[in-house]
Amino acid sequence: MTTNKKRIDKLPPEFRTWLEERVTQVDACWEWRLSLKDGTQPQGKFNGNVINVRRVIVEACTGKPIPRGWIAACLCSHPGCVHPSHLFKQSRSQAFKGAEFSPIHKVNLAKAARRRAILTIDDVRAIRASEKTVRQTAADFGISESHAGGVIRGRFWRDYENPFAGLMRAAS
Repeated sequence: MTTNKKRIDKLPPEFRTWLEERVTQVDACWEWRLSLKDGTQPQGKFNGNVINVRRVIVEACTGKPIPRGWIAACLCSHPGCVHPSHLFKQSRSQAFKGAEFSPIHKVNLAKAARRRAILTIDDVRAIRASEKTVRQTAADFGISESHAGGVIRGRFWRDYENPFAGLMRAAS
């Protein structure tokens, strides 16, 4: 198998042998022949433990563990590729940026945006200046009681225009 020698030499010899027995050279990629978790993540059993093959390769090549919340991603579009020079670490947010959402997910995002956009900054100022109860305020503005309470206490709709906003409310 041809490869970028610099990266593959960093793999421990016993892991490199184990890996080479389980991949097939396809163009420039090493195709994982065993199971793929969720159809995209190569996994296998090494020294009695089920491992994410890409993650182990990236950690071995860089000499550092991949932080929690990060994934081992692949540069090529081949779902089973485990070629060391094609792999890199990436945060989950970067990995899913620009990803297509299902229609149900899009509807839920739109509903959440509409819920958040019920109030204007003028409504928020009126709520904070009002002497009404939280229940009355929520009914007047068509929002939940917990949201109205959060607006009154300054947990939601923080005022960043005034550097002293909320200081007097916190003291009282």
